[in-house]
Amino acid sequence: MTGGKTPLERVYKLLSKLHSIRVYKDKGSQVSKDVEALLNKYVQPVTSIFKNLSKPLKWQSFLTHDLFLLTDIPLTVQKESEKHDLNKAKVC
Repeated sequence: MTGGKTPLERVYKLLSKLHSIRVYKDKGSQVSKDVEALLNKYVQPVTSIFKNLSKPLKWQSFLTHDLFLLTDIPLTVQKESEKHDLNKAKVC
């Protein structure tokens, strides 16, 4: 698995890869031992991190609904939305 240039890119790539593996397995497909090892190595720590946040959430939900706010919305818009306490529906 190749890493991204920034921490944000690395988080996005890791969560996306874990999500893809989970979807693939949920459909009943077989995965290689290397892919299974990757899943086993990262899912528990990632799940634990998200569970222990001040507002716990599932990493799959973060990937699907929130991560794009950090990657696709310009920084100036992000800062203004935080300043005015706008939710994602009002920003997008």
